[in-house]
Amino acid sequence: MAQASTYCPPRRVRPADDPDPGEQAALLSGLHEIKHDGYRMQVVKAGDRIRLFTRRGGDWTLRYPRVVRAAEKLRAKSFAVDGEHIVADESR
Repeated sequence: MAQASTYCPPRRVRPADDPDPGEQAALLSGLHEIKHDGYRMQVVKAGDRIRLFTRRGGDWTLRYPRVVRAAEKLRAKSFAVDGEHIVADESR
């Protein structure tokens, strides 16, 4: 029997005392990241069960059935994916 999928608190960003030289060079070269505003979410799979959690542990599985269906297509037995949940095109 598979274990129930559970929430794992996300890691928090913290300042680095000694920045990585590669990251520092990228910042100084003008490289940047486009900011998409959304919800930080975890997609967690254990066995056949997939759940979506907010960064504070709220279960939003029923709010995003398309994300659940997409995660069901992945062939891994278990995983936890932490990232930003955004809508790129509201017409789809």
